Amino acid sequence: MKGSHKVEVGNLCAENILAHKPIEGIKRSCNKDYSQISKLASVLCLALISLPASANDTPTLDDLHNNGVINPSTMEQDESGNPIEGTGEVYPESAYTLTRVEAAGTNTITKYEYNEETQKFEPVYYELTLKQTEYGEGANSKYFEWEENSDGNYEFKEVAAPTEGKTTITAHYDTNYGRITTNQQGQDVVGDFIGNYASGSSAYGGAIYNAYSASIGDITGDFIGNYAQSGSSYVRGGAIYN
Repeated sequence: MKGSHKVEVGNLCAENILAHKPIEGIKRSCNKDYSQISKLASVLCLALISLPASANDTPTLDDLHNNGVINPSTMEQDESGNPIEGTGEVYPESAYTLTRVEAAGTNTITKYEYNEETQKFEPVYYELTLKQTEYGEGANSKYFEWEENSDGNYEFKEVAAPTEGKTTITAHYDTNYGRITTNQQGQDVVGDFIGNYASGSSAYGGAIYNAYSASIGDITGDFIGNYAQSGSSYVRGGAIYN
């Protein structure tokens, strides 16, 4: 289940599903539009190739990236809306690594893996470590960590200084811009947006709110720790609402 099945399913996906070649058994037995069937098959296939292979400590995105799997949503389409073979981008690498540990603890996740000896799915624990924890450039810095709130959930918040034993995200910057609202056509936005927020009965765009019928040009900068929150209604765009 862990080795040969992974290779067989991966080859099936790369050749028949992701390239959208006919799968005769499906095409002949269904009267539905083939493009809809192929989209469904793509989803099912991606779920199958996400099954762990021999290295269960490899994040799914890294597995897809290392095997050169194309992300269907990045493929170009012809005039009929069908994906064009040979186009598209390989899935990006994951932003974290997994290391197997003996028990659950700080920054750990639980995966249920099949034990061939017991023939049962059993919990296995992995420590999650971010590959990058420092962003931006500049003489100033802000720090962010995950803190447990009164409901037992974790929130990403700014802290005064790094806490020993915790994962800290450090944002370096020269000038930190506050939340902006733009209603100009094609306006470029340049700057770092760190720790901004939008709140109210409805909240849109924690760092940038692009007004109705307006358009944003190029955006250059680091966006860290921005959020939108509402206790009663709609929330859209933790960083940017366009």
